[in-house]
Amino acid sequence: MSSLPEEKLLGLVERWTMVQQEMNATSNPKDIARLSKEFAGLDPVVATINTLREAEDELAGLREMLSDGSEDQEMASLAREEIAELDEDISIWNGDIKAATSVREIEKTDYDATHKAVLAPHDVPGAGHMCRTCRMC
Repeated sequence: MSSLPEEKLLGLVERWTMVQQEMNATSNPKDIARLSKEFAGLDPVVATINTLREAEDELAGLREMLSDGSEDQEMASLAREEIAELDEDISIWNGDIKAATSVREIEKTDYDATHKAVLAPHDVPGAGHMCRTCRMC
């Protein structure tokens, strides 16, 4: 099982899906560029999550096969080797997901801070004019 909470993994997969939908729904080049960058960051993480889930399912099947006890010794030996390899792979993939999630959280914090700094001057009550620099006012 992943060392990250399942809710966090689901959240990453859901965001990946939402980004794809938003990219397909917009024609604004700035939005497409922003969403493309986010998609590029999420895509390998989601691929690793899917690979991890497949490996965990395979691992569960192998362990169930061994616990049944009806397999011959050669098959049991092969299953144990495969389990050892999968355990190692799962450990590596968990580390990859943790590292990617940490980077994503840092980037999101930086983005939020920058976004807040850009919008803060425009949050003045009654500012109904059109700012030439950002077009947000």
